[in-house]
Amino acid sequence: MNKWTIGRRIITGFALVLIITAILGGFALRQIFILHGEITCFAKNILPSVVVLSEINTLAYANFNTLLKMSAAEPEQYLEFEKKIALKKARIDELFNQYVKSLVADAEDERRISDAKRSFVAMVENRSHWFELLHENKIEESRGYFAGVLVPSFDQVLTSIQNAVDYNIQLGQLAGKTGEDSARKSRVLIGVLMASALIVSIFLAWQVTRTTNRTLRYLALNLDRGSLQTASAARQVAISSNSLSSGASEQASSVEETSTALEEMSSMIRATAENARKANTLATEARECADAGSKMKEEVAAAMDAMESSSNEVAKIVKNIDEIAFQTNILALNAAVEAARAGEAGAGFSVVADEVRSLAQRSAASARETAEKIEAAISSSKNGSECSARVGDALIQIAEKVKAVDLLVADIAKAASEQSQGIEQINSAMAQMDKVTQNTASSAEEGASSAEELEAQAETLKDLVSELRTLVGSSSAEKFHQRTIS
Repeated sequence: MNKWTIGRRIITGFALVLIITAILGGFALRQIFILHGEITCFAKNILPSVVVLSEINTLAYANFNTLLKMSAAEPEQYLEFEKKIALKKARIDELFNQYVKSLVADAEDERRISDAKRSFVAMVENRSHWFELLHENKIEESRGYFAGVLVPSFDQVLTSIQNAVDYNIQLGQLAGKTGEDSARKSRVLIGVLMASALIVSIFLAWQVTRTTNRTLRYLALNLDRGSLQTASAARQVAISSNSLSSGASEQASSVEETSTALEEMSSMIRATAENARKANTLATEARECADAGSKMKEEVAAAMDAMESSSNEVAKIVKNIDEIAFQTNILALNAAVEAARAGEAGAGFSVVADEVRSLAQRSAASARETAEKIEAAISSSKNGSECSARVGDALIQIAEKVKAVDLLVADIAKAASEQSQGIEQINSAMAQMDKVTQNTASSAEEGASSAEELEAQAETLKDLVSELRTLVGSSSAEKFHQRTIS
């Protein structure tokens, strides 16, 4: 607590007192709620239960007296007596239902009222049988049944009702005893808590007052010494402020020169970054051109493959023509032989055979020449395809090299951009330093004037400390200070 503030001490003391008061009030409210519960149980459950059971008992007695009167009455009076008994029986059923619905206290109470209700139902059944005997004019048998069955049945009803009444009386006695015990305990505990709260409150008030006074005395002594030290320090601050002001001016000049040099470096790096960005753009375009050349190589290779396939097909066709010419030549020879055999009759046919053979020979010669040219074209296509493949490989290598150059130029551009940003940040920092240095110089000048004012305020503080020592007791403060030092 010696290191606590005065506000914290007072708040802690009041908080503890409030906590004790809240505990006391909470306990008192809890005991009041317990007493309220016991009283409510007695007023709304036990007492109404006894009243209802007493009314059932009274009505049952009234019905039994009516039965006694009915046993000695004339037959023409039976119906009147039965109506009275039925009215009371309906009221008893209503009371039983009311009890079961809203007045049952616990399982034992429910068991006892259920026994009473079963006994009453059995008695009603026996009474109905007795009514039948009376209406059948069996006087002797009805008297024996009344004495031997109906009376014991009625006694059972009264006994079960009395058991329920006795249990409710026990509950009432238990509730009264519980309430009495709770009230007695409440008086004792509330008294103990009140005494404890009073003792704790007195102790807290004494402790807070003692520690606060001791702290104030200690502060008064330290403030007295501090006021003297403050006056001396104020003079030293004034001297240091003058030195700081001149040094800050020199520093501001140096910062300004450094800022100019950084500005020149920043412009050069910005130009380098711009050139790097342009080189990056050109490298990207070159890579795109190389990629386009690679794609065109694939298209040329596909065209050369198609040409080679077409040449092969034409070669097959020419071969077929050559075979047809060969067969035609053979047929022409055969026709010439047959024409020679025929003599003059086959002279015209021989001329035709000669012409067909001549035509077949020219076709064969043309087919051979065409085949030679196609083979040359196929060979040229193969050479072109191989050249195209080599060109494609070269374009792929060029694209890879350009891509690598593109990556390097992109890294250079990124590095140059980051350097430009870094230089700009340094420029900003230097500008901020320049501003801070100028502020420091002006602050140093203001500090020199403030130090003079501080010295004057130190004298005022000394006077105030003297008044504080007078307030807390100068002699007591000095004794406390001496005890602290020792």
